[in-house]
Amino acid sequence: MAIDQKGNAVIKFFTRNSEDRYNFIIKVFNNGSTAD
Repeated sequence: MAIDQKGNAVIKFFTRNSEDRYNFIIKVFNNGSTAD
């Protein structure tokens, strides 16, 4: 988890199986809303 320049939390993680890799980036804003 990191905090961007605007003070939002940015969560990055990935998972994979034998065929694919999935990257996720989730932003949590100061007001509690989220974006993916």
